[in-house]
Amino acid sequence: MAKNSFPSQVKVAVRFLRTRASHIDVLAGDVLLSFSQPSFYFHATAAYDILRMKGVQIGKRDFYGRIRKKPI
Repeated sequence: MAKNSFPSQVKVAVRFLRTRASHIDVLAGDVLLSFSQPSFYFHATAAYDILRMKGVQIGKRDFYGRIRKKPI
């Protein structure tokens, strides 16, 4: 994949199926921001809640990961 090809892919038209009989034609970027990203955060939050309910000692620091910085 070319270095700058991903941003161009968000403008690709896709057919988003709502039900077997209904669909919406949208851009790929709209599906990403309107469906995929919220779904990811919902499931990550649900998994976090389940782990906490089961007694796993996790918190915000566990989600941070390593520090990302650019060379100065």
